[in-house]
Amino acid sequence: MRGFKIFWQVGSFALFCLFCCSAISAKTILPTRDITDSQAGWEIFNDSNSFVEINTVADGVKDKVLKLSYDMGTGSWVSCKSQQFNPYINFQILGDALEFYYRGDGLENKVAVELQDINKVVYKPKPLVGDISTKSTEWRLISLPFSCFEFAYDLSIPDGEPQPEDADLAWSSIKKIGFTIEPVAGGAGSLAIDELCITAANTTITAKILVDNCEKDDWNNLDSGVGKLGDADVSRVESPAPYEGKFCRKIETNSCTQLYNGMWEEIYYDSLSTTALDISPYSYLSFYIQAPGPVLEEDILLEFKDNLLNKKEILIKNYTASGNIPVGGWEQVMVPMDVFSDSPVDLTDMGELVFLIPEDTIIYIDDISFSAVARTNYVLDTMDTGYENSSWNSCYPEETNKTTVCLSTVSGQKGNAIQLNYKFPNNAAGEWANMYRSFELNVLEDNADAFQFEYKGSGGRNDLEFKIIDDNDTIHRFVLNEVTDTNDVWQTLTVLFDDMSYFAGTDKIFNFKHVSRVEFVVSKGLGGMGDVYLNNIQYLKRPDFSKNFPLDRLIENFEIDYNPFSPQSGTPNSQATFSFVLSEPAEVWMKFYDLAGHTILKLEAGRLSSGAQSIVWDGLDRNNKLVRNGLYLYQFVAKGQNTTQKIKNIIGVIR
Repeated sequence: MRGFKIFWQVGSFALFCLFCCSAISAKTILPTRDITDSQAGWEIFNDSNSFVEINTVADGVKDKVLKLSYDMGTGSWVSCKSQQFNPYINFQILGDALEFYYRGDGLENKVAVELQDINKVVYKPKPLVGDISTKSTEWRLISLPFSCFEFAYDLSIPDGEPQPEDADLAWSSIKKIGFTIEPVAGGAGSLAIDELCITAANTTITAKILVDNCEKDDWNNLDSGVGKLGDADVSRVESPAPYEGKFCRKIETNSCTQLYNGMWEEIYYDSLSTTALDISPYSYLSFYIQAPGPVLEEDILLEFKDNLLNKKEILIKNYTASGNIPVGGWEQVMVPMDVFSDSPVDLTDMGELVFLIPEDTIIYIDDISFSAVARTNYVLDTMDTGYENSSWNSCYPEETNKTTVCLSTVSGQKGNAIQLNYKFPNNAAGEWANMYRSFELNVLEDNADAFQFEYKGSGGRNDLEFKIIDDNDTIHRFVLNEVTDTNDVWQTLTVLFDDMSYFAGTDKIFNFKHVSRVEFVVSKGLGGMGDVYLNNIQYLKRPDFSKNFPLDRLIENFEIDYNPFSPQSGTPNSQATFSFVLSEPAEVWMKFYDLAGHTILKLEAGRLSSGAQSIVWDGLDRNNKLVRNGLYLYQFVAKGQNTTQKIKNIIGVIR
């Protein structure tokens, strides 16, 4: 296999990979949370003869990391598995109609829009109301009110068993959306979809999620905590003026020794769905405020904070109708979510709302909520990403294998659109063609091609496995042998998608567009007990090293055939070939090091002419002994007449 690359940043040897790690733009897929919170979503597993527990700790270098403590005993493995990634979309809070543009060609066929919930119940529009013809050469806008959808079938019912006459669709838990072409005239054709949105056909829609109506004492309506910050006093008191409900929150500061004082409200998760609270669909944060007397308005702030501790502060008075903090009467504050357009705060993973007030101040707060009022459209998919890296897939009835389908990217009504190209057989009875997308994590976006995470460990030298699971429960993994003891030194590991291999599942092809979970497994190497810490789990596009060469580069190209390689295996990958192109004659050599920094081999290539060249390593050290399995640092050096250039990275040996 050409091009296996695993980047490892290790303790004092960080400089070997510093240039590649700093060039990576990564997206965090698993923010570290308080795992002792039952809603954090991590699960632990072990075989019958081993022990494992999981917690969140601060290790002195990093804040909030996962600690996996294990005792292998006579067992074989322990593991921790993540929560589900974005398993569904709450259509209920977003609007009351599905809207999209479409265009089609070919003969007259029928398009059916399908919604599938987390329970595998499928709804389609009622006949005639939602019938769409594929024969429309101009872009057309379609709006389907949710009220026109009705029960179609239940995928959880085994084949051959009778379907129920009706079943409720969980509108708050939509997992998949699809467009199915059902043959009428048959033949070949295409269907293009663009600008898929949820809209409010009913402009009076007032969907909202209530954070705190202040009728509870120490908890809010999300079953999360409420408490004081710094020297403030926070209490639940009877409302000082007529307003909905009996109680409100009173925040009072007297003599303060702390810099920040006020009230915090946890909003870690939505208690209705027990998932991380995603406020991105909402248009406004709304709450009511008043003060018993004049206050220093410039110092009354509201802070939004996500679970990665990114935060944004706003001045509350800027969002009241009067432009002031009201005295002696309630006034509603409406903060538009647009204020986060220039902020790093992750609205899909909220952590806290914090009200900050100055010394010697009293304010009252009531009825905190996020509201979808005034939202016109919630865009599910602009379809602008090329179909290869989008979350869209195509399918057809595999049992007949007569219909052919494929996806393509075409010019859309706005930007790009995604098109389903299909061809039905002459006798198309029972055939169909479908394009669909799920709402799990799509790690192919932005052309990502690798996972990255940080880990350290102490105790026994055991194996560490990184597993990924897709929406069909296919599992792929990457295994590192005897690496769980790092002497408590943090290491950064980057693994290419292509280098993960099939582990389990009926479908051996992994769907990187629909990743549902990740899992870390400590499996028995030398055994014993120990701790493994995990942090900063991401997906990313690995850097292109060839682009780092200067314009006057001596080394014009550099590649490795077979990394990792298997010395003395008798297979094509029994040696590693370092292929490169020199722009001028140069002295060339390579050095190899173990992860402790000890030199194990130097290969002298001598003076090589310009053009394509190569160096081969057979896996033997300077004593002509076969090296152990594992990872090794290499340094490639080319010394020309006026310049010297070096390349440093990692190579793996597997026997």
